[in-house]
Amino acid sequence: MADRRLGVSAPPVDKTIRSADWDSLDISGENHRRVLFQDVDMTELSDHGSSFEECQFRNVRFNVSVHEDARFLNCVFSRCSFFDATFTGCKLTGCVFDGCTYGLLKVSGGDWSYVALAGADLRGSAFHGTRLREADLSAARLEGA
Repeated sequence: MADRRLGVSAPPVDKTIRSADWDSLDISGENHRRVLFQDVDMTELSDHGSSFEECQFRNVRFNVSVHEDARFLNCVFSRCSFFDATFTGCKLTGCVFDGCTYGLLKVSGGDWSYVALAGADLRGSAFHGTRLREADLSAARLEGA
């Protein structure tokens, strides 16, 4: 598994959501804990104040999704797409990103401390006023970010 290569063990899962179409859904206020999201389309999803704890996201499309004041705590993102996704005031502490794409990702405020973005291609992404305490950005591509 990709996260083992990074030296991080994946959180255990209690539930799996596979091949679901969440395109354009509003999931505001939902809570998910120890869920594996596999091949889920979250394109244009709206999310205000939802919570994801110790979840795994594999091959999930977050394209053009909007997340406000949401929490992603100790989650693992493998081969996910974040094209034109927006995160405003979100907390993503302790998350691991591996093999993801980020074209036009927009992050405003929030806390992304202790995230692992090693080797991430963040060219063209924008982070404004975001806390990145002890974030692993080793070998990340940051030109134009």
